Amino acid sequence: MFRLARRVRPSVREDANRVVTGLAQRHSTRGVLNAAYELLPPARKGWTHAAFGQVLGTLPADSVQPGVWRSAFAGRTITVPIEGPHAPFLLDFGLALEGHDVEVKQLYRRLLTSAAPPAVFYDIGTNFGTHSLLFLVHGVRTVSFEPNPACHALFRSICEANDVEPDLRALALGEQEGSVVLTFPPGLTWLGTTKPEVGAERGAGRPMETVEVPCGTLDAFVAAQEAGPDLVKIDTEGNELGVLRGATRTLAEHRPIVVFESLHADRGELWDLWSDAGYAIRVLPDGPALDARSFGTSPETNFVAVPQERELPA
Repeated sequence: MFRLARRVRPSVREDANRVVTGLAQRHSTRGVLNAAYELLPPARKGWTHAAFGQVLGTLPADSVQPGVWRSAFAGRTITVPIEGPHAPFLLDFGLALEGHDVEVKQLYRRLLTSAAPPAVFYDIGTNFGTHSLLFLVHGVRTVSFEPNPACHALFRSICEANDVEPDLRALALGEQEGSVVLTFPPGLTWLGTTKPEVGAERGAGRPMETVEVPCGTLDAFVAAQEAGPDLVKIDTEGNELGVLRGATRTLAEHRPIVVFESLHADRGELWDLWSDAGYAIRVLPDGPALDARSFGTSPETNFVAVPQERELPA
């Protein structure tokens, strides 16, 4: 059924959308859809989420019968409760657990099933928790940094459904402590940014929401903890460089593997920072180390920075 929407003809795509949404809306058939999705290889899960996630996420709430969506990841099962006014979004969320940022999730799977899985994971830019949950259900200490309060209740409810307790920090991270303005399109919290240039660009011609939030540095946060991170993910919609400038001591002392997003801006400065810190930048999930030119021109947006003295698990 997932191959139907790959056809070019609009009528075929409409038919595919109708089939998938019909199966997803009804509790009695959702399990069939769920089981079929779980059998797909990672790349096909990514394609399926891209093709149908938004379609499911925008269904009328009263058209979706209560139930669950289950995702098995590296030997543990995550349960997503499909219920209430957020039921359509939660269908999208269920697909996104493995179908969004597929190359990042492939690396996570390798790390979690390796001989030395991470003990502490920092999720910087948690949003609704599609990364944090993968580690929480494996018993990995996870600190989730999400400054937008609009995301917190739903993330907590999904954690509760999986009997895990989140360590959720309502804190933006950056180059210095204080407060910053978080800007995002209404309803699209995952596009939230504290970088003014990115917020202005995304706000051109459409309304935006803003909220002032506290900001700290990763170095200051880690200094107050008993243990630093083994793995860090940074997805802050353009402010990754600021986060890293506030994390130089953490990189030097704890040497975590860092998964980060780069939206093409600041790549020269990012390269210099990683080079000075003794890190190699690689394409996910298991690509070669990049040089300055290939990193600067890469069409990818997700990368992994690895201390030069470490290797990723095979």
